[in-house]
Amino acid sequence: MKLETFIKTQLPIYLPYILLGGVSIYIFKKYFSSDTITSGGKSFDPSTIKIDIPLLSKSENYLKLVADSQFLAMDKYGTDEDLIFKSLEGLNAEDLKLVNKYFGKRCSRIYLLPGVSQCISPYLNLFEWYSQELDASDLEKIKAIWFKTGLI
Repeated sequence: MKLETFIKTQLPIYLPYILLGGVSIYIFKKYFSSDTITSGGKSFDPSTIKIDIPLLSKSENYLKLVADSQFLAMDKYGTDEDLIFKSLEGLNAEDLKLVNKYFGKRCSRIYLLPGVSQCISPYLNLFEWYSQELDASDLEKIKAIWFKTGLI
């Protein structure tokens, strides 16, 4: 198909969708992107968590994997509650704090093309993800696990 034919026949069909997508991305970035996370009415930035490194029971690389597994268990469609709880088993308070720090603030992404993605949700810290993804009974279990950290 020649470019001229495409411009005359197909572009008028797709142009409204392209414009709507651009406006949606602009609105999302303006109103939902933020550097400060609010949790429980107070400002919470996971990068400020103080960790006592000598008290860690697992390696930092392992705890990075745990943080990633927490995200993968909640991102996209459905929530893998078993993965959430199994990956937190056996971690002490300092381990959990480092998992929270490594989790940081993350958004759910949609991949438009290979290597090209766009956030489709606000950036949330780990506890905000839990609040959105888990039911009341699982939230109580999570609170019991994380209580020893003093973060909740």
